Amino acid sequence: MRNLGFVAVALFAGFIIQILWWRMRRPRIIDVPVIFALVYAGLSWAGIRFGILDFGLADYVRLTSLYASFVVIYLIACAAIEVPSPTLSVIKYIAESGGNGCTEHELMQRLLSQDSLLARLQLAQAGGLVEIVNGRCMLTPKGLFLARVFKFGAEVFGLPKGA
Repeated sequence: MRNLGFVAVALFAGFIIQILWWRMRRPRIIDVPVIFALVYAGLSWAGIRFGILDFGLADYVRLTSLYASFVVIYLIACAAIEVPSPTLSVIKYIAESGGNGCTEHELMQRLLSQDSLLARLQLAQAGGLVEIVNGRCMLTPKGLFLARVFKFGAEVFGLPKGA
């Protein structure tokens, strides 16, 4: 039980340090795994050094896997917060429109006026998935690989085209 408590404390400490860090600097998703890794390493060292943690290597590997799993889940949530999803933007706008909803034209104007698609394109470009050459968007080899993985996944799960 002490081991799970250690993971909970490490996650909580990482979360608090992330909040403090993001209040001092502009939030970047790349900071999250670094912060959580440093917190985990520091708490692990302190716990072993001061005799708070007492377990074998196999237990430590299992705890690290559990911790990493939670951090990955949290990263996915952070990514969703960092760049708003087009689907969530649609739902949010319709909800803000009141009980009568909005017209399709109003919705399209709102979505086209937002910078969310531009932000996604910039993130894809920064991530090395897309490059813009002579005014044309092209997939990089990394982007092409990712597109093929998603296409394969859609075929495996029988998703309709465009899903």
